[in-house]
Amino acid sequence: MSNRPFAQLQAAAIDGRTRTVFYRQTQLEKLHKSLVSNASEIVDAIVADAGLSRTEAQIEYSLALTAVRERFAELEPKKELENEYAIARGEDAGSLRLGYGTVYIKASADHTPFYSAIAPLSAAIAAGNCVVLQIENSLRSLPAILRNTLKSALDNDTFDIAQQPVQDASFLSGCLQVVQDGSVDGAAAQNQLVSKAGSITAAIVDRTANLDETAKALVNARFSFNGKSPYAPDVIFINEFTKKDFLQALLRHSVSFDEVVEREKSPTRRTGRENGIRDLISSLQKDGSGRVIAQESNRAILEVTKRSTSLLKNKISEPVLLVHSVKSLDDAIDFINNNGNELLAAYHFGENAQCKYLSQFVSSQVSYVNHIPAELLVGPAFPVGHPVTSTRYPTALFTRPTPAFVTNTTQSKTVESALNGASKSEKSTAVQTLYSQAVADLPAAHKRPKQLKAAFGFFEQSMLFNLGFVLLSTGATIAATVILGKRARAYYSH
Repeated sequence: MSNRPFAQLQAAAIDGRTRTVFYRQTQLEKLHKSLVSNASEIVDAIVADAGLSRTEAQIEYSLALTAVRERFAELEPKKELENEYAIARGEDAGSLRLGYGTVYIKASADHTPFYSAIAPLSAAIAAGNCVVLQIENSLRSLPAILRNTLKSALDNDTFDIAQQPVQDASFLSGCLQVVQDGSVDGAAAQNQLVSKAGSITAAIVDRTANLDETAKALVNARFSFNGKSPYAPDVIFINEFTKKDFLQALLRHSVSFDEVVEREKSPTRRTGRENGIRDLISSLQKDGSGRVIAQESNRAILEVTKRSTSLLKNKISEPVLLVHSVKSLDDAIDFINNNGNELLAAYHFGENAQCKYLSQFVSSQVSYVNHIPAELLVGPAFPVGHPVTSTRYPTALFTRPTPAFVTNTTQSKTVESALNGASKSEKSTAVQTLYSQAVADLPAAHKRPKQLKAAFGFFEQSMLFNLGFVLLSTGATIAATVILGKRARAYYSH
């Protein structure tokens, strides 16, 4: 037993210690209390390590503790006990779920690492799992603080820390893995919750959008948290007819972007950020693929003019805003989808009809219309293949369905009679019943309701406009031909 990695956790998972709802409540209470008592030290460490403003650090800390509170509030002992003893009462327990047993969390170290660790940790505990959290040795302040805080707060028989990536194949295959750094090649395995950290996030701005409000939202999303959020827009596609006005709006909001917050940021982290900005600008200028709209030490706005450049296909991890003009919505859709990779997120700005069209045809894990949720910028990308909701790591993700049934359905009884009826007649009757039900006509389909009035949307209007233009042009041509013909006849008649 001692040669197995995290042997004490695997033993606790086997004996079901974490299944008790009261045990889970106690662990979350201790976790929350410990994090609260070390609040100042944790926030200071976030500021020092990541170079964030104190405001941004406090937001990250607050959202992490909110996740703990929400997972704790979801635990309802009375309801869970009712579900647990449903079978004993002779009732079905079709919605019963249990934790996986052991969860291994490989949290992101590059962006909001505190929230990235605490959010899945609290959900895994709430679901009734033993947890291994990877916190590698580092010269930064937060890892040491987090390691000491968690080890003193949580039960060491059900929680442990890995100081380097776990390599043991038998352990990894037997637990649920949370991988936030995108280090999994190909599709995620059934026991993996994988965040595709390298997927592109894009914004499409139609000419019907409110350019000032749109520019403000995109500037804030791109430049907050040093531009490292996976949900910060990597590229903005703007309609070419409104590009000039939009770029001016971007410049206005870039200049006014919370300079107080910027001055709060740790000077020890600015050098790396400046180098990253210079590298992107150098790449842009080297192949002549665009121009610099604005450049400061802490941010830049670049216009990309050549679609062949890799800048439009790569993830941006610096406070740099890329803008590329398109001729139409379809032009933007074709360019995005032809790249072959689904967007991590798409932000659509414009009237609802245009945004509906974009969200329908742009391949993306999630779409947001005329807004960017600010809390989305904190934490890793949502796990691939699972719904994007207001909760990054719902408790249900760390459980597996374990339904139990007492009652026998009518169909099951009929099939049983067909297979094992007491007599040939009983079997024949049961088979005939199944057959009759199977070949019966389907219920009447709902017919499409008749339109009493023509409902013209954006694209129908465009079609009619083009048709009208063609008819007008044709009519003018015919009229000109008739007039010329009359003049010719009059000329020759004289």
